[in-house]
Amino acid sequence: MVADRLLSPDLDNPLKYGAIEGDVSKKVPSYDFRRPDRIAKDQLRAIHLLHENFARSLASSLSAYLRAYVAVNLVGVEQLSFVEFAGCLPSPTSIVTLGMRPIDGSAVLEINPSLVFPILEMLLGGSGKSSASVTREITEIEQSILAGLLRIVLNDLRSAWHPVTALEFSIDGHETEPQLLQILARP
Repeated sequence: MVADRLLSPDLDNPLKYGAIEGDVSKKVPSYDFRRPDRIAKDQLRAIHLLHENFARSLASSLSAYLRAYVAVNLVGVEQLSFVEFAGCLPSPTSIVTLGMRPIDGSAVLEINPSLVFPILEMLLGGSGKSSASVTREITEIEQSILAGLLRIVLNDLRSAWHPVTALEFSIDGHETEPQLLQILARP
């Protein structure tokens, strides 16, 4: 989502890309930002490297915060439409909508329940190794406990994106049902 705006061509300045002033529509390609193939492969590699740095930083920060060894690995970077992404999410889950200032847009952070509940257990003094699978929504009390964790994640995310642009991430909302995020998918 951030990459849509950061890595797209400067369409406001067609002369920058060699277009003749009276013939802009023939030289500047139109982009449909809902298509999953909108980011070039070299830009995807840059995003991959950026998020590898984020993963290393987050592992260190979470290890200190949780007082336990935490490994964070970037599995891959994929391009999906928002509808496809929302359709893959489990229900219930922890979905945080993020503001990205100064960009006028939103990001979505999903934390799977299989990760949320062991972290909550650790924050409340447990081992985090409970074998019971919890399939309920996260309560308001649990959300407030996770606020410290989210501050760490957003700080590391801001630091990772700093070489590209100065973004300030903020929590705009918290949902537990992916269907409620369909509002964001509309133009």
